[in-house]
Amino acid sequence: MTAVLSGGSTGNDAERSLDGSAVTLSGVSKVYGRGPTAVHALDNVSLDVARGEFVCLVGASGCG
Repeated sequence: MTAVLSGGSTGNDAERSLDGSAVTLSGVSKVYGRGPTAVHALDNVSLDVARGEFVCLVGASGCG
């Protein structure tokens, strides 16, 4: 998983966003719980948000 924010770094300059994106997420996954009741909230999600772009992520009440 890689997450890069504008002007920031994940700690490795080689991982900075090379395309000028303000936010880049790559291969992000999140699972709550285990076994048959596990909830896969995110499953290998990738997202690029350009500088100046406005993005709103919306989910059900209580989802996060």
